[in-house]
Amino acid sequence: MSELMRQSDVSRIMAKPILLRRVLVNLILDVVQAMSNGGKLTITVGRTEESVALTVQDIGTWISHENLGKIFNPFFTTKAKGQGLGLAVCKRLVEAQGGVISVRSELGKESAFTILLPTGRTSGAT
Repeated sequence: MSELMRQSDVSRIMAKPILLRRVLVNLILDVVQAMSNGGKLTITVGRTEESVALTVQDIGTWISHENLGKIFNPFFTTKAKGQGLGLAVCKRLVEAQGGVISVRSELGKESAFTILLPTGRTSGAT
């Protein structure tokens, strides 16, 4: 993946607004609920050659290494009252639009969910 470009270079994405809204609401709610002891939520937008990248990052919380590979599985949750469907739905909705969602987490520091959605352009297109 190429380095992200300036925010002003972000172009249109190939996504249905209502589905993207649902993904972002699910991610933001999940992050806010995970920050019960405080933290900082940041949303950034950038662009690669063929994709727009949306990153929802929280500083102050993290996902354990053992749970990283499970969080997109349906019905997996660490919440007492959670159903475990929010992140599974996010993954499915992103993939249905030709995108990819990933997560990285650094213990004791932060977690970040990155969504890559196609721009509808191919490399070298103007």
